[in-house]
Amino acid sequence: MDEVRENTLRIRDQADDDSLSWFETLYATANGDEYWIPWSDGAPHRFLVEWSFDIKSRGRALVVGCGLGEDVAYLSR
Repeated sequence: MDEVRENTLRIRDQADDDSLSWFETLYATANGDEYWIPWSDGAPHRFLVEWSFDIKSRGRALVVGCGLGEDVAYLSR
């Protein structure tokens, strides 16, 4: 995990003045490999899963900041 942390910090520190641009670089260099995304565990967020059991109606959803898409994939099922 030290390797992932060092990679994340390196990418963040090399970012320009746009404080969020490093997210794009991190995801692009990860190339879909969740190992390199420190906050990804390959599963939908547990609060989303819990919330989904309480919903009576179905409809459309928007997942902002969807990362590698675990929440989106869960909702589409």
